[in-house]
Amino acid sequence: MPIQRVQTPPPSPPETITVTQKLRKRVESKWITPYWTVLQTEYHVVENSSVYCVRTKYLVATEDSDPIDTFILTSINRNSGTDLETAIFGVPDFKEEDAHTHRVNVDYYTIPKFVEVPELARSS
Repeated sequence: MPIQRVQTPPPSPPETITVTQKLRKRVESKWITPYWTVLQTEYHVVENSSVYCVRTKYLVATEDSDPIDTFILTSINRNSGTDLETAIFGVPDFKEEDAHTHRVNVDYYTIPKFVEVPELARSS
C-alpha cells in the first residue's frame, strides 16, 4: 500500500502593521585622515514608514521619504602631531577618500517632543 502524503499549506506571512509618521532624522558622520578630523551633523525632517510584526512587535522594514527640511553643520579640525610634516610639506586639502576611519550614526526622534525612536537607529 503506497504511503499517502498530506500536503501542508504554505505558512502564511506574519500579520504586520505599518506606521507612518514625520520624524527628525539625525545623521552624524565622522572622517579621520592623517591631517584632518571632520564631523558633519545633518538634521532632516522625513516621513518614515515602518512595518512591524504584530505578534513579535519587531521592526520588519523601514523607509524614509526624501528630506522635507534639512540643516547641516560641518566642523573640520587639524589633527595634532602633524606639525613637523606640515612645516615641510604644507597642509594637504581634506579628501574623503584619504580617510582611514569613517563612521556614520543615524538616529530618529519624534518632532514635537524630541523623543528618540531607538528601533530605527543604525550605525556603520
